[in-house]
Amino acid sequence: MKASGSRDFIFWSDSTNNNVFMLIKKPSDIKASEITGQKVYLNRRLFMRGAVLAGSVAATGLLYRELNLPTAVVEERPRIAGVIAPTSDEAIRNGFKVNESLTPLEDITNYNNFYEFSTEKRSVASESRGFVTKPWSVSVEGLVGKPKVFDLDDLLKLAPQEERIYRLRCVEGWSMVIPWIGFPLNAWLKVVEPLSSARYVAFQTLLDPKRMPNQNTGVLDWPYVEGLRLDEALHPLTILASGLYGEAMPPQDADRRPAQGAVRITPRTLERLLVLLQCGCEGGGRGQQPLLQ
Repeated sequence: MKASGSRDFIFWSDSTNNNVFMLIKKPSDIKASEITGQKVYLNRRLFMRGAVLAGSVAATGLLYRELNLPTAVVEERPRIAGVIAPTSDEAIRNGFKVNESLTPLEDITNYNNFYEFSTEKRSVASESRGFVTKPWSVSVEGLVGKPKVFDLDDLLKLAPQEERIYRLRCVEGWSMVIPWIGFPLNAWLKVVEPLSSARYVAFQTLLDPKRMPNQNTGVLDWPYVEGLRLDEALHPLTILASGLYGEAMPPQDADRRPAQGAVRITPRTLERLLVLLQCGCEGGGRGQQPLLQ
């Protein structure tokens, strides 16, 4: 319909029989200040085209990584002799075992969080292949009566090796059931005698970008530091792990992982153990630095 004045309206009725009007401006009604300049218009089109291309590239990259996963690395490791395996009932009663199916070794060793090598879980195994952990030493410092530098082989002889089957539940939403080999961390701490003023234990990993190339990136503040309250570190469920599935620990699994009701610490890649009065890394925040006081 035609309305009065110099402007046109389009008129129609919608499905509810309500009258709807839409104003159509004539060129003479549009102010020059309201007209988008050609340069701005073209730049907007270029931006939209770039956004579409960027989204397409990101999606293509994600799809490529999902369809071209690194070949699974499953290498035979030296067997650990003399492992103590308590009876099933005793282990479950003490919290040393969960009555669930074990996660296959291939999955445990090829789906890893180890940012020093890669932030891609399925790339850690291939990136860490050939990483040498012998000879290795770990320094214990801070609020202890007997600070000491431990050779890895001597450290692993401090207590009998035990099998602990723990459920690992990651905050990322995935889980595993892993048969660790190790001994209670408290056996190590008792040797160095924490002082009565000690409240925390901090674990600082090696800083060596040549051997762990992802330390050349800024994904975290290096070296990586984790922390536990002293009572958590002394708990019998917290273990110093040396292997899994009865074999020596592969490099890709040498990162610290929390497990159900327990914590697993591995000495491989660990450079310093700090017994502290105060620790800025309480709660296991990755990459937070300890506060020595």
